[in-house]
Amino acid sequence: MTDRLRPALPALLLAVLMAGVLAWLWTAQGPQMVAVRTAQLTPDQQGRAAYGEPGVTVELPHFTVRSERREAASIAYALTLDGEAGSMLASTATSGAAGDVPRHAVLFTQVINGGDFYLNGHWIAGLPRSTAQDRYVWYRPLLIPLPPRLLNHDGRPDVLTVEQSTHEPYILVSPVLVGRTGDLAHVEGVIAFLSGTLAHASNLFCLVAGLFMIGAWVASPRERIFALAGAAMVLWGMLFTLALWSHVPMDMYRLWRTLLYAAEGGLIALMSMFVLSFAGEPMGRRSTRVFIGFAAVAPVVYLIGGSPTENLLDRLWTGPMLVVYVYASARLARLAIRPGQGAAKALLLQSVFCIVLAFHDYGVLTGFLVRLMPEAPGWHWYALAFEPIYLSHLGLPLLLLVVGYILLVQHQGSVEGVNNANAVLKRTLAEREAELAASYEEQRRLAQVEAARLERDRIYQDMHDGIGSRLITTLYSVRASTRGAMDIEAQLQACIDDMRLVLYAHQDEDSDIQSCVFDYCLKLEAQLEGSGLQLAYDIADGEPLLLAPEVRINVLRILQEAVTNCIKHAGASTLEVSLKIDTDELVLDVLDNGRGLSVRPERHAGGNGKGMPGLASRAAAIGGQCVVGNASPGTRVRLSLPLTRGHAEAHSPSNEEVST
Repeated sequence: MTDRLRPALPALLLAVLMAGVLAWLWTAQGPQMVAVRTAQLTPDQQGRAAYGEPGVTVELPHFTVRSERREAASIAYALTLDGEAGSMLASTATSGAAGDVPRHAVLFTQVINGGDFYLNGHWIAGLPRSTAQDRYVWYRPLLIPLPPRLLNHDGRPDVLTVEQSTHEPYILVSPVLVGRTGDLAHVEGVIAFLSGTLAHASNLFCLVAGLFMIGAWVASPRERIFALAGAAMVLWGMLFTLALWSHVPMDMYRLWRTLLYAAEGGLIALMSMFVLSFAGEPMGRRSTRVFIGFAAVAPVVYLIGGSPTENLLDRLWTGPMLVVYVYASARLARLAIRPGQGAAKALLLQSVFCIVLAFHDYGVLTGFLVRLMPEAPGWHWYALAFEPIYLSHLGLPLLLLVVGYILLVQHQGSVEGVNNANAVLKRTLAEREAELAASYEEQRRLAQVEAARLERDRIYQDMHDGIGSRLITTLYSVRASTRGAMDIEAQLQACIDDMRLVLYAHQDEDSDIQSCVFDYCLKLEAQLEGSGLQLAYDIADGEPLLLAPEVRINVLRILQEAVTNCIKHAGASTLEVSLKIDTDELVLDVLDNGRGLSVRPERHAGGNGKGMPGLASRAAAIGGQCVVGNASPGTRVRLSLPLTRGHAEAHSPSNEEVST
């Protein structure tokens, strides 16, 4: 149960606080002052008849709808300061000096129509009032000190006469209070702050916040509620900026009133759509069009019909627009009662507050509110709720706070979403890293297996091309009976050395290719001595060329295999070995004068034997090309190897010279 109440605890505390404030306002005694309850209609100071029948007594506050709107309406009325008010003024010191400080004053809570104020026939204060050319409206209180020298001190009651004029669709005479100047100044300050200072400040903040919200929507177009809230704030600021204009030339009056209706309709429409969108129940296209069309009724009708339509629009158009806003708030309440909907609760609280203020202003506009003002001998702070003061702008600060709270909640949700996404990403990366590690380990194992296979193939190929070649040469010598035991032993020792070369091919990295070919030719020349096969070799002079170990061993194996094939198959009497090195290419030629190739070279090279195909594969393995062809007479085996940085680097000889 506690967990369910915890989200609603801030709203409950705020409701209790507001209830306490209202209870205090209802029971707390206000400053010592007296309310003037009646006024008598009179002609103006020039004796001209004004609104109503002279001598008719009206109760204050007084509200009357105007039936004739062709020109400004004038009203003059007299306030007789007798009874409790007269007793208060009679206590004033009667020095009669011109510099006496007034101890008492009269407070008009709203001098909407401006006017001139006379005390016992003497002008004491005034504000510009409407004329045929200008419209003046003052949403502010007016405190008028009562000079002691103008008061009656002969027992007659003092009379305060007021002359006003208006272009508004109604005539409103606000409550009048009489009391000590200091007490009334305090009340005047509170009313001025509520109806003026706070309204102007709220308008400015609302315009800035609205533009900020629209900017947030531009940055994130999917957040439609930002666009609605921002546009509503801008219209709210525009509405009260227009409404608080104290002076409007009459030639601009129709345009001003049309813009006022347009801003009012747009504000209520956007606020309703904003609340419904936040509640997750946005209007459909058809409903939106109908609602916007109804919101546009007032400016269109007024633009066509003019001033005679104002009363009709204020009563029959504003009310239904507010009912739609009430409906939207009711839909929001369905969301707010759910657990974990703090933002919805805050927005609902703001909506209810704005609804109360909106109907309060609607009551001021239609005169309904002034009829509800309680009659009391003194004045209480709760009377502020019934004063003819427009208070809808008081909802602006709360709206700013609520929208800011909504932004913070959404930002918090975005941060949590980002954190959750980062956690998922981190977990996914860890899983992928584990998979990659396993895959890498498998690839490493397969690479080791492949490396072992390649090493076996290399050893096999080297034993075939190297040791096999030497054994063939030795066997040839034994068959020819041209060598003794010592020579055969030397040749077998060479086979052993060649086998070591196969096993440790990558350990000797300091031998250049010229020396390797030269040493091989020297040993081969000794082995072929007396065999009937003459060897000639030509090794290129120049800088020693160091080849990579795998390149060097393949070049030697190609040479050995070519020599072996000549001895086994050519039946030649001469064998020539040539090594030429240019700046970018190494060329190794093995040429004999034997019987040549009996089939096409490419077929011979690709037959079932192990020798010839090995030449091509070895050459391709090191990036070269081996061509076997007839030489007329005989056979030529040519290895062409481009010299790249990965194949070789040339080094200048130190103390070693290579010769042929």
